[in-house]
Amino acid sequence: MTESEQRAVAASAAAADAGPGRSADELLDLLQRERADFLNYKRRVERERVQDREAAQADVIRTLLPLLDELDRALAQAPADLASDPWARGIALTRHRLASLMNDLDVERLGVEGELFDPSRHEALFFDTEPGATEQRVSRVIKPGYRLGDRLLRAAQVGVVGPAAPAVAPDTVATSLQSRDVQGASPGPTGSGRRANTARRGG
Repeated sequence: MTESEQRAVAASAAAADAGPGRSADELLDLLQRERADFLNYKRRVERERVQDREAAQADVIRTLLPLLDELDRALAQAPADLASDPWARGIALTRHRLASLMNDLDVERLGVEGELFDPSRHEALFFDTEPGATEQRVSRVIKPGYRLGDRLLRAAQVGVVGPAAPAVAPDTVATSLQSRDVQGASPGPTGSGRRANTARRGG
């Protein structure tokens, strides 16, 4: 049923419900309210369709993130003497094309060493103290995060360095890292080395 047909049905229903004795102004007001209800319904349906489309797109992108991680690890561990090897160059080209695809889809990569720690997009796997530090900053990016618009696809897994007394809330920083798998990554900066595991926050 087209929009014009729906409006005609709504108008007919409104007229049928009006009953005898209704003035022209009352009928007009009734029809205007019916039209407003229909427009609100139409906008709600369109908004839900957009949300469903964005959610489906986010699910597809999430399935590609592990592949991107594997390509990053492969390139990071490739011997220098294989840099010009056709196989290594093919891996690098695949990584470049996948990154270009993410960029075309407006997917933002999260996690940069030195940036301020943000629990809404960072997941801290360990915390090290640093004398004289006044802020909590990312000391190491173990696994990058990704965001699609306002939707967090995956928080960046990072190491954090900061003052001796963490400024984050107790529910943000746990007291143990033993149960976490850092995927064989070596510890972050040493020193006074107070380690913590940060509970993930994100949307």
